[in-house]
Amino acid sequence: GSNAEYMGRLVATPARLDFGSVSEGFVYGMELTLTNLGSMPCRFHLRPMQSEVHKNIHELLSFEHRKGPVAPGMSVRVAVQLVGLCVNAVEESLTVVTETNVIIVPIHATIRPGSEGGRMVAW
Repeated sequence: GSNAEYMGRLVATPARLDFGSVSEGFVYGMELTLTNLGSMPCRFHLRPMQSEVHKNIHELLSFEHRKGPVAPGMSVRVAVQLVGLCVNAVEESLTVVTETNVIIVPIHATIRPGSEGGRMVAW
């Protein structure tokens, strides 16, 4: 085995963030949990988002979390905020970089016109 097995090992739950259909003009939140399954404290950072499609990606999506290493067996929550700025499909990825691995978390949302009501389900 390699030394990596004994170091911090973060896993992300859920593996993807799917906001579904959201309404233009509203703000939505989801939570990403990063858990350290390793035996050593693990440091991580979120790579600044780059988007081919959305020049305003930093206005569309924002992330907040407690800074500092994650102790073995502990979790840190990342608050993910999506702002329904304009009618569009959002298909981006959040990259979590640790000392031993890189985690890619896909983020999906469909921003619909506010008049459509977004989250409401028609039966």
